[in-house]
Amino acid sequence: PADYGLFALVLTYVYLFSLVADLGIAAMTTRELARADADRRTLLGTAMSSRVALSILAIPIILGTAYLLYPTHGGQFRVAMAVMSLDVLLTTVQVTAGTAFAASVRGEVLASFNLANRLLYLAGVIVVALLHGCYLGYVCAYVGADLVMAVVVLAAARRLVPFRWVMDLRAWWRGLAQAFPLGAIQLIGSVYSWVDSILLSVLATTTELGYYSVAFNVVNVLGSVPSFLMQSLMPSLVNADADEVARLGDRAAYVLFCIGEPLAVGGIVLSRDIV
Repeated sequence: PADYGLFALVLTYVYLFSLVADLGIAAMTTRELARADADRRTLLGTAMSSRVALSILAIPIILGTAYLLYPTHGGQFRVAMAVMSLDVLLTTVQVTAGTAFAASVRGEVLASFNLANRLLYLAGVIVVALLHGCYLGYVCAYVGADLVMAVVVLAAARRLVPFRWVMDLRAWWRGLAQAFPLGAIQLIGSVYSWVDSILLSVLATTTELGYYSVAFNVVNVLGSVPSFLMQSLMPSLVNADADEVARLGDRAAYVLFCIGEPLAVGGIVLSRDIV
């Protein structure tokens, strides 16, 4: 449980700081790509280059703040944090390239990529478990799966939209300014959802953090359903008039309530069994 707590801390900590490498750019790119008259090559190239640059800037911030916040953690923790920080760059490539499929309403392609990613990670977990590896091994399995899929998704996206990397600082700045309102919403929501694990890692033991992370991840998996639904609706919302946007929003809220209510009741009734 203590090692799982450290594993969960590494993943959560890096995820929180990976938001610096997004700032709403992915959501903005999906929205703009969905427009009928969009210059997809330039949009995707600009988004990819700007997000990669932000990812590279985020890595030393992750390592420096982790060293200051957890000075008593051993060398293995620092190595795990260093390996996991590379995942910011790999996830950036995957998510940004995936916007090409999201804007084209090719959710089945994205789902296939995500499934392949999880299966690769699962295979890595099994190998590490059979070798009786430490939590660093599981971190390496996680990052290794993302490395393979980053290459695959990037190659597939370039076949769909043959974009080029746009190294234009002015275009980067315009994109960031356009994306910031979306980024602020995502940043506040994600920090609110995930910062509790960081606080617990400081105020409690890693064993307690391990048990907490198990329960939290059950809720986190179920909580991702609204994001999936709204991402698939993004192209329709972009090209709809005001009345149609209202209708789609109302329908989405109704569907999510119908899904969420039994899940909430079931989670309360079966909470002891689940944990």
